[in-house]
Amino acid sequence: MFHRYLDISLFICLSVAFVGVENKLEFLPAPEYVNLSWTSEFDVKVTWKAPRDLDPRCKVNYTYDTAQNCSTADIGSHKTNNLHFNESITTEHGICFRLRTVPAAQTCDKFKSKPVDIIVPPHKALVEDFKCNYSCMKAFTCTWTPVSNLPDLKMYYRYRSSPHLFPCSEYQYDELVKTGCKLSGSFQEVIDVFFLINGTQDGKTVRNTFQRSPNDLVKLKPPKPDVKQDGIKLHFEWTDNNDCSECLKYQYTYKKCNSTYLSEETDKRQVELEYDFACQYKFRVKSIYSSICGEGDSVWSEELIFGEDRDPKGFSLVAFIVIPVTLSLCLILALVLFRRHRHIILPTIPEPALFFKDMFGNKDLADVKSVGVQNLYVPIEEVVESKITLEPEPSQLLNL
Repeated sequence: MFHRYLDISLFICLSVAFVGVENKLEFLPAPEYVNLSWTSEFDVKVTWKAPRDLDPRCKVNYTYDTAQNCSTADIGSHKTNNLHFNESITTEHGICFRLRTVPAAQTCDKFKSKPVDIIVPPHKALVEDFKCNYSCMKAFTCTWTPVSNLPDLKMYYRYRSSPHLFPCSEYQYDELVKTGCKLSGSFQEVIDVFFLINGTQDGKTVRNTFQRSPNDLVKLKPPKPDVKQDGIKLHFEWTDNNDCSECLKYQYTYKKCNSTYLSEETDKRQVELEYDFACQYKFRVKSIYSSICGEGDSVWSEELIFGEDRDPKGFSLVAFIVIPVTLSLCLILALVLFRRHRHIILPTIPEPALFFKDMFGNKDLADVKSVGVQNLYVPIEEVVESKITLEPEPSQLLNL
Protein backbone atom coordinates (compact mmCIF):
# COMPACT_ATOMS: atom_id res chain seq x y z
CA MET A 1 0.00 0.00 0.00
CA PHE A 2 2.81 2.41 0.86
CA HIS A 3 4.50 1.79 -2.52
CA ARG A 4 1.23 2.50 -4.31
CA TYR A 5 0.84 5.89 -2.59
CA LEU A 6 4.47 6.64 -3.37
CA ASP A 7 3.96 5.93 -7.10
CA ILE A 8 0.84 8.12 -7.20
CA SER A 9 2.61 10.98 -5.46
CA LEU A 10 5.58 10.76 -7.82
CA PHE A 11 3.26 10.80 -10.83
CA ILE A 12 1.43 13.89 -9.55
CA CYS A 13 4.71 15.70 -8.90
CA LEU A 14 6.02 14.95 -12.40
CA SER A 15 2.75 16.03 -13.98
CA VAL A 16 2.77 19.34 -12.11
CA ALA A 17 6.40 19.91 -13.06
CA PHE A 18 5.68 19.18 -16.73
CA VAL A 19 2.69 21.54 -16.80
CA GLY A 20 4.80 24.22 -15.21
CA VAL A 21 7.52 23.85 -17.83
CA GLU A 22 4.96 23.82 -20.64
CA ASN A 23 3.46 27.06 -19.44
CA LYS A 24 6.90 28.65 -19.52
CA LEU A 25 7.64 27.53 -23.13
CA GLU A 26 8.00 30.44 -25.53
CA PHE A 27 7.54 30.21 -29.28
CA LEU A 28 8.97 32.51 -31.87
CA PRO A 29 6.49 34.67 -33.80
CA ALA A 30 5.60 33.47 -37.30
CA PRO A 31 6.65 35.29 -40.50
CA GLU A 32 4.32 38.07 -41.60
CA TYR A 33 2.94 39.36 -44.90
CA VAL A 34 3.74 36.14 -46.77
CA ASN A 35 3.17 36.55 -50.50
CA LEU A 36 3.51 34.22 -53.53
CA SER A 37 3.99 35.46 -57.10
CA TRP A 38 4.58 33.66 -60.39
CA THR A 39 7.68 34.70 -62.34
CA SER A 40 7.08 32.14 -65.14
CA GLU A 41 4.80 29.19 -65.92
CA PHE A 42 6.87 27.04 -63.53
CA ASP A 43 8.67 29.45 -61.19
CA VAL A 44 7.31 31.13 -58.07
CA LYS A 45 8.77 33.63 -55.66
CA VAL A 46 7.67 33.61 -52.02
CA THR A 47 8.40 36.71 -49.91
CA TRP A 48 7.64 37.68 -46.29
CA LYS A 49 8.59 40.11 -43.58
CA ALA A 50 10.27 39.48 -40.26
CA PRO A 51 7.93 39.24 -37.27
CA ARG A 52 7.26 42.57 -35.60
CA ASP A 53 7.38 41.12 -32.07
CA LEU A 54 10.78 39.53 -32.58
CA ASP A 55 13.37 40.26 -29.89
CA PRO A 56 16.29 42.04 -31.65
CA ARG A 57 18.74 40.02 -29.56
CA CYS A 58 17.26 36.79 -30.91
CA LYS A 59 18.80 35.72 -34.19
CA VAL A 60 16.50 33.64 -36.38
CA ASN A 61 16.35 31.76 -39.68
CA TYR A 62 13.41 30.55 -41.73
CA THR A 63 12.58 27.05 -42.94
CA TYR A 64 10.24 26.16 -45.78
CA ASP A 65 8.97 22.92 -47.30
CA THR A 66 7.13 22.08 -50.49
CA ALA A 67 4.67 19.20 -50.73
CA GLN A 68 1.33 18.22 -52.22
CA ASN A 69 -0.16 17.97 -48.75
CA CYS A 70 0.51 20.49 -45.98
CA SER A 71 0.52 17.73 -43.36
CA THR A 72 3.66 16.26 -44.94
CA ALA A 73 5.41 19.62 -45.52
CA ASP A 74 6.88 19.99 -42.05
CA ILE A 75 10.40 18.58 -42.03
CA GLY A 76 12.33 21.84 -42.49
CA SER A 77 14.20 20.60 -45.54
CA HIS A 78 15.16 24.13 -46.67
CA LYS A 79 16.63 26.84 -44.47
CA THR A 80 17.43 30.45 -45.28
CA ASN A 81 18.21 33.70 -43.48
CA ASN A 82 16.70 35.72 -46.34
CA LEU A 83 13.13 36.96 -46.51
CA HIS A 84 12.33 35.22 -49.79
CA PHE A 85 12.98 32.07 -51.83
CA ASN A 86 12.42 30.91 -55.42
CA GLU A 87 11.10 27.51 -56.42
CA SER A 88 10.25 25.70 -59.66
CA ILE A 89 6.95 23.86 -59.24
CA THR A 90 4.04 22.38 -61.19
CA THR A 91 0.35 22.42 -60.36
CA GLU A 92 -0.42 18.86 -61.45
CA HIS A 93 -1.68 17.91 -57.97
CA GLY A 94 -1.60 21.28 -56.27
CA ILE A 95 1.13 22.45 -53.93
CA CYS A 96 1.59 23.58 -50.33
CA PHE A 97 4.36 25.81 -48.98
CA ARG A 98 4.93 25.75 -45.22
CA LEU A 99 7.03 28.52 -43.68
CA ARG A 100 8.34 28.81 -40.09
CA THR A 101 10.59 31.01 -37.98
CA VAL A 102 13.33 29.03 -36.23
CA PRO A 103 16.09 30.06 -33.78
CA ALA A 104 19.57 30.43 -35.21
CA ALA A 105 22.09 28.35 -33.25
CA GLN A 106 21.94 29.11 -29.50
CA THR A 107 21.36 32.85 -29.73
CA CYS A 108 17.69 32.37 -28.93
CA ASP A 109 16.16 30.10 -26.28
CA LYS A 110 12.73 29.97 -27.92
CA PHE A 111 11.04 27.30 -29.98
CA LYS A 112 10.17 27.44 -33.68
CA SER A 113 7.05 29.33 -34.60
CA LYS A 114 3.72 28.00 -35.73
CA PRO A 115 3.61 27.33 -39.50
CA VAL A 116 2.32 29.66 -42.18
CA ASP A 117 0.85 27.68 -45.11
CA ILE A 118 0.44 28.85 -48.69
CA ILE A 119 -1.75 26.53 -50.78
CA VAL A 120 -1.72 26.57 -54.58
CA PRO A 121 -4.66 24.49 -55.87
CA PRO A 122 -4.37 22.43 -59.07
CA HIS A 123 -5.48 24.08 -62.27
CA LYS A 124 -8.49 22.92 -64.24
CA ALA A 125 -7.51 19.79 -66.15
CA LEU A 126 -7.06 19.95 -69.91
CA VAL A 127 -5.57 16.46 -70.16
CA GLU A 128 -5.51 13.34 -68.00
CA ASP A 129 -3.13 10.41 -67.61
CA PHE A 130 -0.06 12.40 -68.59
CA LYS A 131 2.90 10.00 -68.74
CA CYS A 132 6.28 9.80 -70.42
CA ASN A 133 8.78 7.08 -71.28
CA TYR A 134 12.43 7.30 -72.17
CA SER A 135 13.63 4.57 -74.49
CA CYS A 136 17.14 4.01 -73.19
CA MET A 137 18.71 7.35 -74.15
CA LYS A 138 17.12 7.28 -77.61
CA ALA A 139 13.61 8.77 -77.60
CA PHE A 140 11.61 10.70 -75.02
CA THR A 141 7.87 10.46 -75.68
CA CYS A 142 4.95 11.80 -73.65
CA THR A 143 1.29 10.87 -74.06
CA TRP A 144 -1.99 12.06 -72.56
CA THR A 145 -5.76 11.71 -72.79
CA PRO A 146 -7.58 14.96 -73.67
CA VAL A 147 -10.51 15.89 -71.44
CA SER A 148 -12.12 17.57 -74.43
CA ASN A 149 -11.18 18.26 -78.02
CA LEU A 150 -9.29 21.56 -77.99
CA PRO A 151 -8.07 22.55 -81.47
CA ASP A 152 -5.58 25.05 -80.06
CA LEU A 153 -4.03 22.67 -77.51
CA LYS A 154 -0.24 22.99 -77.50
CA MET A 155 2.62 21.53 -75.49
CA TYR A 156 5.93 23.14 -74.49
CA TYR A 157 8.83 21.85 -72.43
CA ARG A 158 11.97 23.16 -70.76
CA TYR A 159 14.86 21.91 -68.65
CA ARG A 160 15.22 22.82 -65.01
CA SER A 161 18.54 24.51 -65.75
CA SER A 162 17.15 26.62 -68.59
CA PRO A 163 14.21 29.08 -68.66
CA HIS A 164 13.76 28.71 -72.42
CA LEU A 165 10.58 26.91 -73.57
CA PHE A 166 10.75 24.54 -76.54
CA PRO A 167 7.55 23.85 -78.52
CA CYS A 168 6.61 20.29 -79.41
CA SER A 169 7.68 19.67 -83.01
CA GLU A 170 6.23 16.16 -83.50
CA TYR A 171 2.72 15.57 -82.17
CA GLN A 172 0.96 12.22 -82.05
CA TYR A 173 -2.69 12.12 -83.12
CA ASP A 174 -5.74 9.95 -82.62
CA GLU A 175 -8.41 10.91 -85.15
CA LEU A 176 -7.08 14.46 -85.48
CA VAL A 177 -6.89 14.89 -81.69
CA LYS A 178 -3.48 15.50 -80.13
CA THR A 179 -2.62 12.68 -77.74
CA GLY A 180 1.15 12.87 -77.42
CA CYS A 181 4.47 14.38 -78.39
CA LYS A 182 7.87 13.02 -79.32
CA LEU A 183 10.51 15.32 -77.88
CA SER A 184 13.67 16.18 -79.76
CA GLY A 185 17.02 16.75 -78.15
CA SER A 186 19.36 14.95 -75.79
CA PHE A 187 18.08 13.97 -72.35
CA GLN A 188 20.90 11.70 -71.21
CA GLU A 189 22.14 14.04 -68.48
CA VAL A 190 18.89 15.91 -67.85
CA ILE A 191 17.55 15.65 -64.32
CA ASP A 192 14.10 17.21 -64.69
CA VAL A 193 11.90 18.30 -67.58
CA PHE A 194 8.97 20.67 -67.11
CA PHE A 195 5.95 20.48 -69.42
CA LEU A 196 3.32 23.09 -70.19
CA ILE A 197 0.05 22.23 -71.94
CA ASN A 198 -2.28 25.13 -72.62
CA GLY A 199 -5.47 25.71 -74.51
CA THR A 200 -8.68 27.72 -74.54
CA GLN A 201 -11.58 26.29 -72.56
CA ASP A 202 -14.87 28.12 -72.10
CA GLY A 203 -13.27 31.24 -73.51
CA LYS A 204 -10.43 31.22 -70.98
CA THR A 205 -6.80 30.21 -71.32
CA VAL A 206 -6.06 27.19 -69.12
CA ARG A 207 -2.61 25.91 -68.29
CA ASN A 208 -1.57 22.48 -67.00
CA THR A 209 2.01 21.92 -65.86
CA PHE A 210 3.87 18.68 -65.20
CA GLN A 211 7.35 17.59 -64.15
CA ARG A 212 9.09 14.36 -65.15
CA SER A 213 12.61 12.95 -64.81
CA PRO A 214 13.82 11.13 -67.97
CA ASN A 215 16.12 8.74 -66.09
CA ASP A 216 13.21 7.62 -63.92
CA LEU A 217 11.10 6.78 -66.95
CA VAL A 218 13.36 4.46 -68.91
CA LYS A 219 11.52 1.90 -70.99
CA LEU A 220 13.62 -1.22 -71.53
CA LYS A 221 13.15 -4.25 -73.72
CA PRO A 222 13.23 -7.63 -71.94
CA PRO A 223 16.26 -9.88 -72.61
CA LYS A 224 16.00 -13.06 -74.67
CA PRO A 225 16.84 -16.12 -72.53
CA ASP A 226 18.45 -19.40 -73.58
CA VAL A 227 19.50 -22.53 -71.68
CA LYS A 228 21.98 -25.29 -72.50
CA GLN A 229 22.79 -28.55 -70.74
CA ASP A 230 26.37 -29.63 -70.18
CA GLY A 231 26.33 -32.95 -68.35
CA ILE A 232 25.10 -32.26 -64.83
CA LYS A 233 25.26 -28.48 -65.39
CA LEU A 234 22.71 -26.05 -66.81
CA HIS A 235 23.96 -22.85 -68.43
CA PHE A 236 21.26 -20.18 -68.34
CA GLU A 237 22.20 -17.13 -70.41
CA TRP A 238 20.49 -14.24 -72.15
CA THR A 239 21.06 -11.58 -74.80
CA ASP A 240 20.09 -7.92 -74.38
CA ASN A 241 18.45 -5.85 -77.11
CA ASN A 242 18.91 -2.44 -75.47
CA ASP A 243 21.47 0.16 -76.54
CA CYS A 244 22.63 1.24 -73.09
CA SER A 245 24.38 -1.83 -71.72
CA GLU A 246 26.67 0.30 -69.54
CA CYS A 247 23.62 1.37 -67.51
CA LEU A 248 21.95 -2.02 -67.22
CA LYS A 249 21.81 -4.73 -64.62
CA TYR A 250 19.78 -7.91 -64.66
CA GLN A 251 17.62 -9.98 -62.35
CA TYR A 252 16.56 -13.54 -63.03
CA THR A 253 14.21 -16.01 -61.44
CA TYR A 254 13.70 -19.69 -61.97
CA LYS A 255 11.36 -22.35 -60.66
CA LYS A 256 12.79 -25.77 -59.87
CA CYS A 257 10.14 -28.41 -59.11
CA ASN A 258 8.06 -26.64 -56.43
CA SER A 259 10.74 -24.13 -55.34
CA THR A 260 11.17 -20.60 -56.72
CA TYR A 261 14.45 -18.66 -56.63
CA LEU A 262 14.94 -14.91 -57.20
CA SER A 263 18.41 -13.51 -57.75
CA GLU A 264 19.95 -10.24 -56.68
CA GLU A 265 20.78 -7.62 -59.29
CA THR A 266 23.80 -8.63 -61.36
CA ASP A 267 25.72 -7.28 -64.35
CA LYS A 268 26.46 -10.80 -65.65
CA ARG A 269 24.52 -12.31 -68.53
CA GLN A 270 24.76 -15.96 -67.59
CA VAL A 271 24.47 -18.27 -64.62
CA GLU A 272 25.49 -21.90 -64.05
CA LEU A 273 23.23 -24.24 -62.08
CA GLU A 274 23.41 -27.81 -60.85
CA TYR A 275 20.97 -29.84 -62.96
CA ASP A 276 18.45 -31.96 -61.11
CA PHE A 277 17.19 -34.49 -63.65
CA ALA A 278 14.01 -35.07 -61.62
CA CYS A 279 12.91 -31.42 -61.91
CA GLN A 280 11.54 -29.12 -64.57
CA TYR A 281 13.14 -25.65 -64.77
CA LYS A 282 11.28 -22.47 -65.69
CA PHE A 283 13.47 -19.40 -66.33
CA ARG A 284 12.69 -15.68 -66.67
CA VAL A 285 14.93 -12.60 -66.69
CA LYS A 286 14.49 -8.82 -66.90
CA SER A 287 16.67 -5.74 -67.47
CA ILE A 288 17.03 -3.11 -64.76
CA TYR A 289 18.24 0.46 -65.23
CA SER A 290 21.09 0.78 -62.71
CA SER A 291 20.95 3.39 -59.96
CA ILE A 292 23.96 5.24 -61.39
CA CYS A 293 21.89 6.16 -64.46
CA GLY A 294 18.32 6.35 -63.13
CA GLU A 295 15.39 4.09 -62.42
CA GLY A 296 13.22 1.75 -64.44
CA ASP A 297 13.14 -1.85 -65.58
CA SER A 298 11.70 -4.03 -68.30
CA VAL A 299 8.94 -6.56 -68.01
CA TRP A 300 9.90 -10.17 -67.36
CA SER A 301 10.96 -12.13 -70.42
CA GLU A 302 8.95 -14.99 -71.77
CA GLU A 303 9.17 -18.11 -69.64
CA LEU A 304 11.75 -20.62 -70.82
CA ILE A 305 10.98 -24.24 -69.84
CA PHE A 306 13.59 -26.99 -69.69
CA GLY A 307 13.22 -30.64 -68.58
CA GLU A 308 10.29 -32.43 -66.95
CA ASP A 309 9.15 -33.09 -63.43
CA ARG A 310 9.69 -36.67 -62.34
CA ASP A 311 8.79 -38.34 -59.06
CA PRO A 312 12.01 -39.67 -57.44
CA LYS A 313 10.02 -42.09 -55.27
CA GLY A 314 8.12 -43.33 -58.30
CA PHE A 315 11.38 -44.01 -60.11
CA SER A 316 12.69 -45.97 -57.11
CA LEU A 317 9.47 -47.95 -56.91
CA VAL A 318 9.61 -48.81 -60.60
CA ALA A 319 13.25 -49.83 -60.27
CA PHE A 320 12.39 -51.95 -57.20
CA ILE A 321 9.74 -53.84 -59.19
CA VAL A 322 11.25 -53.96 -62.67
CA ILE A 323 14.74 -55.12 -61.73
CA PRO A 324 13.67 -58.27 -59.81
CA VAL A 325 11.09 -59.19 -62.45
CA THR A 326 13.66 -58.76 -65.19
CA LEU A 327 16.18 -60.90 -63.35
CA SER A 328 13.56 -63.62 -62.75
CA LEU A 329 12.59 -63.68 -66.41
CA CYS A 330 16.24 -63.88 -67.41
CA LEU A 331 16.79 -66.77 -64.99
CA ILE A 332 13.76 -68.70 -66.31
CA LEU A 333 14.85 -68.13 -69.87
CA ALA A 334 18.36 -69.34 -69.01
CA LEU A 335 16.98 -72.54 -67.45
CA VAL A 336 14.79 -73.25 -70.48
CA LEU A 337 17.67 -72.72 -72.85
CA PHE A 338 19.97 -74.82 -70.68
CA ARG A 339 17.52 -77.70 -70.68
CA ARG A 340 16.98 -77.49 -74.41
CA HIS A 341 20.67 -77.35 -75.26
CA ARG A 342 22.25 -79.25 -72.38
CA HIS A 343 23.70 -81.87 -74.72
CA ILE A 344 25.74 -79.05 -76.20
CA ILE A 345 26.59 -77.38 -72.92
CA LEU A 346 27.24 -80.67 -71.04
CA PRO A 347 28.05 -83.36 -73.66
CA THR A 348 28.11 -87.13 -72.77
CA ILE A 349 31.55 -88.22 -71.57
CA PRO A 350 32.78 -91.35 -73.49
CA GLU A 351 33.64 -94.51 -71.46
CA PRO A 352 37.46 -94.93 -71.30
CA ALA A 353 37.66 -98.74 -71.81
CA LEU A 354 41.29 -98.88 -72.87
CA PHE A 355 42.34 -96.77 -69.94
CA PHE A 356 40.75 -99.21 -67.47
CA LYS A 357 42.31 -102.21 -69.25
CA ASP A 358 45.75 -100.75 -68.70
CA MET A 359 44.95 -100.05 -65.04
CA PHE A 360 43.94 -103.65 -64.37
CA GLY A 361 46.84 -105.27 -66.26
CA ASN A 362 44.95 -106.32 -69.40
CA LYS A 363 42.40 -108.35 -67.44
CA ASP A 364 39.37 -109.62 -69.08
CA LEU A 365 36.73 -107.07 -69.90
CA ALA A 366 34.30 -108.89 -67.65
CA ASP A 367 36.59 -108.33 -64.71
CA VAL A 368 36.68 -104.66 -65.49
CA LYS A 369 32.88 -104.53 -65.58
CA SER A 370 32.85 -106.15 -62.15
CA VAL A 371 34.44 -103.01 -60.78
CA GLY A 372 31.26 -101.18 -61.69
CA VAL A 373 32.13 -99.80 -65.07
CA GLN A 374 29.28 -100.29 -67.48
CA ASN A 375 28.96 -99.62 -71.15
CA LEU A 376 32.65 -99.34 -71.82
CA TYR A 377 33.65 -97.30 -74.77
CA VAL A 378 33.90 -99.24 -78.03
CA PRO A 379 36.30 -97.43 -80.29
CA ILE A 380 35.29 -96.84 -83.87
CA GLU A 381 37.20 -99.03 -86.22
CA GLU A 382 39.39 -96.98 -88.42
CA VAL A 383 39.39 -97.76 -92.09
CA VAL A 384 42.92 -98.28 -93.36
CA GLU A 385 43.72 -98.63 -97.05
CA SER A 386 45.48 -102.03 -97.32
CA LYS A 387 45.98 -102.24 -101.09
CA ILE A 388 49.41 -101.09 -102.09
CA THR A 389 50.21 -100.18 -105.67
CA LEU A 390 53.79 -99.78 -106.82
CA GLU A 391 54.50 -97.00 -109.26
CA PRO A 392 57.37 -97.60 -111.70
CA GLU A 393 60.36 -95.32 -111.45
CA PRO A 394 60.81 -92.63 -114.07
CA SER A 395 63.94 -94.29 -115.52
CA GLN A 396 62.01 -97.45 -116.30
CA LEU A 397 59.35 -95.45 -118.04
CA LEU A 398 61.97 -93.92 -120.30
CA ASN A 399 63.38 -97.37 -121.29
CA LEU A 400 59.92 -98.32 -122.33
